[in-house]
Amino acid sequence: MACSDTDHEMIGTRFCPECGAKLVSPARIDSTEQLQRLARKLGVRPDWHEPDEQEVTALVLGNSFDNAGFWPYDPRVPEDRCVGSLDSECLEMYVELRQAGEPVAHINLATLLAMACGTLS
Repeated sequence: MACSDTDHEMIGTRFCPECGAKLVSPARIDSTEQLQRLARKLGVRPDWHEPDEQEVTALVLGNSFDNAGFWPYDPRVPEDRCVGSLDSECLEMYVELRQAGEPVAHINLATLLAMACGTLS
């Protein structure tokens, strides 16, 4: 069943990196527009100043500083594949944004930096 929330573009099922339990589908953020929508949805300022005031935290996962597409962690994938293990050397680094302790979005770290430099929209 498709989500009726128009802010939920590019969502796929995600799993807890600690225990592998299925989570409420965090958004996969691939564009500046999606990140801006997420900021509005979370209630953070457009400049992301003091997101902790909205109980927003971040966790960086992964090992490879790249943005070829091998993220986020997915326990359904065999452990010998890039996204099947948090210890995989090819699992790309990504930021898991949480609100009130619950995962709400994933964004590739290299992609996030490209957005900050204005080279990715």
